[in-house]
Amino acid sequence: MADAPGVNTPAHVVLNLLVIGRGRGQPWVPILAGALIPDLPILVMYAVERGLLGTAETLIWQDRYFASGWQLFIDAFNSLPLIALGWLLAYWHGSRFLQPLFLSMGLHAGADFLVHNEDAHRHFLPITGWRFSSPVSYWDPRHFGQVFLGAEMLLIVLSSGHFIRRGQDRAVRFLGSGILAATALFIAFALVFWRRLGEG
Repeated sequence: MADAPGVNTPAHVVLNLLVIGRGRGQPWVPILAGALIPDLPILVMYAVERGLLGTAETLIWQDRYFASGWQLFIDAFNSLPLIALGWLLAYWHGSRFLQPLFLSMGLHAGADFLVHNEDAHRHFLPITGWRFSSPVSYWDPRHFGQVFLGAEMLLIVLSSGHFIRRGQDRAVRFLGSGILAATALFIAFALVFWRRLGEG
């Protein structure tokens, strides 16, 4: 079972902006939204379990995260067939906002497919409930998590610096600063979580 929080959204944001926005962050709003949406159900789960129900931190990530109801909610937003269907409908209607949004969601889900082990999503719902347990985990040190985390942090810092220095408008430069701040908060949260886990 998972021993750490399962979200590092800033890495998805910078990767999607670099790949889809070609490093210029355009069209950055739907790309940003698409990078965030697959992780929103996890944040909702955490807010309900921790904020409303008062569930212990370790219990959330070792047990409640894997509850069938939460898993269905989370996996629905990471389903590649559903995301592809959304993109096809957006393409059919010629939506310049929804096409990059669903493309960004697909890139997020595709990246997760490669770097989740015990906490893997069911990426092919509703066709199948199969999970791919990757040999690489973006957080678990038992599956190269420490190496991957270091590379991920480097990607975030360098990419955010690129957006701050070379962003075409003030909003993109502000976004780069926001990504760095969000990453710092994530690291602080992870350190507190590991300390509590060690005390438990």
